[in-house]
Parts: sequence; C-alpha cells; structure tokens
Amino acid sequence: VSDELINNFKLKFFDIRKPKIAINWHGNREGTRTFFNRSMPVEKFEPIFEKYKDKADFYSIQKDDSHTDCQKYSFVSDMYDDIKNYEDTAAILKNMDLLISIDSSPVHMAGALGVKTYMILPYTNEWRWFVDDKKTIWYDSVDIFRQKNEGNWQSAVDKILDKMDELFESNPTTEANP
Repeated sequence: VSDELINNFKLKFFDIRKPKIAINWHGNREGTRTFFNRSMPVEKFEPIFEKYKDKADFYSIQKDDSHTDCQKYSFVSDMYDDIKNYEDTAAILKNMDLLISIDSSPVHMAGALGVKTYMILPYTNEWRWFVDDKKTIWYDSVDIFRQKNEGNWQSAVDKILDKMDELFESNPTTEANP
C-alpha cells in the first residue's frame, strides 16, 4: 500500500487523538470456510462498545451486506463506501491502532502489515490456527481469542475486554496503541 494512500485516508478520516479500532464480524458467505461458523453477530461487540466508545473511535470495515448491521451504533463509522479494493483496506488498517475481527481476510492483511489485531475464533476452527489460544505462528501482531465452547462468543469477547483493560490502564492517555 502506498504511503500516499495511507496519508489520504488519515487526513480524510483518521487524524484524531483517540485510539482507532477497526471491527469485522462477518466473513464471506461462500466457500467451505462457512463450515466453521466463524461469523458472529455485531451485537457481540456491545460489551466492547459500551466500555470503550468514549475512549476510542470504532470503524466497520465490512465489505458485504452485513455492513448495515452497525448502523444502529451511531458511534461506529461504516467504511463500506470508502473501500473500493484491497489497497484501500490496507490503507485504512495502517491507520488503525487495533483490528478486532473474526477469522477473515482483514486479519491476514493486518498481520502482514504488522497492525495489532485481536482475532476471535470459534471453538472449532481451521487448521491454520492450530490449538494455541493466544498467538499464531503466522503473524506476530495477531493475538487469538478463542471461544471456550461451541457458539460461546461471549467467552472470547470477555478475554478481549480483559486485554483491552490492560492496554488502556497501562496507557492512560488517549494515545494508547493496543
């Protein structure tokens, strides 16, 4: 991704002092990966929103019809119309302090770009994430938060809340860089 495009997105959307958190809750509906039920309802982010909506700015980077699910949260900026291609997604991610996402292409992109990422995995997931419930061998910047049991997204979100508490407490200024 070009520095110019990164800077263009920064000037247009992200030149702010609060930490910037991108969210992605729904994966591609096509293909064999849907077997793993990796998508979750956006409502599962509500505990994170409630706790951090005044301390951070949230951005949806969904690129399917589910992007409209976040419209009920007035404090979440929907980037759907601004993402035309993968380079736009990369430029947006490079402006983020954190990506919180299910197993989807933005996780791989953020990992390759070195963007701090909290990935939420279902209890039964693809082989590539192995069984470690904290880190992945593929990307140093990606932390894993796995369900404790099938369908229990709250268990993963609770772990993320604990991790975010640590980050915001250790960095009490709004310049937190999760």
